Amino acid sequence: MSRMDSISAAAGPQTVECAAVRAALRAHVERARSAEDPTAVHGLRVTCARLEVFLRLARWSVLRGDLRWLRRAASSVRDLDVLLEGESAAPARTEFVDTLQRARESARAEFRSTLEHERCQALLEALENTPQVSVRAARPPFERLVERVRERGEQLTHAPQEFERFHALRRALRRLRYAREWLELDCAAIRALQDELGALNDALVLEAWVERARGAPPDASHAAASPPSDRVQSLSAAALRAWRHARREILEIPA
Repeated sequence: MSRMDSISAAAGPQTVECAAVRAALRAHVERARSAEDPTAVHGLRVTCARLEVFLRLARWSVLRGDLRWLRRAASSVRDLDVLLEGESAAPARTEFVDTLQRARESARAEFRSTLEHERCQALLEALENTPQVSVRAARPPFERLVERVRERGEQLTHAPQEFERFHALRRALRRLRYAREWLELDCAAIRALQDELGALNDALVLEAWVERARGAPPDASHAAASPPSDRVQSLSAAALRAWRHARREILEIPA
């Protein structure tokens, strides 16, 4: 029986707390400060996102902006880590790999400055005061996260040619998945859909960097003149089918 299913049968208030995830964030920050560790960068991003959702469930607005700030600081490094890992299997494209590596060095320098910023240390200290979350009280914010996924999915269905709609659904799904994890609810359908959307996002990021390496101007007129590749079109079609297939299960709210 899940937490939300068993609320009415519980003898007392059920709560979730985030001490272990807080400790994980501290560990990721220290590892990212001291070494070139892609797993620490990725872990930091995921942990920030999970804590931000925890605070949503607690209906705390404080610290959420700081967690997003820290997470965004790691995003450029993480995107480039993913691209470099994929490009390592393409030795003929050494010039492009060099471009990615230079960009990664620059992004890494900016990220390290963020980690050393007093705002980062203040965030870690302030997170020690986060409350436990009542599972019963978490239900309204949980339902809002479900509704946000529904809205983003409808927007995508109405305009699947706009790739930002896929990204918006992906963000909403990420928050809902973490909320379900906090509440010990099954996430298999969301994870499967995230895989589809993640593959599309990686392809879009790669194509953007290829265009940048060619010296293409990053403006709307150029984007309109560069139709998506066959791979991107195929991945977007697959992601849309996956959303339609999983939609009902993902939007179901436990009793």
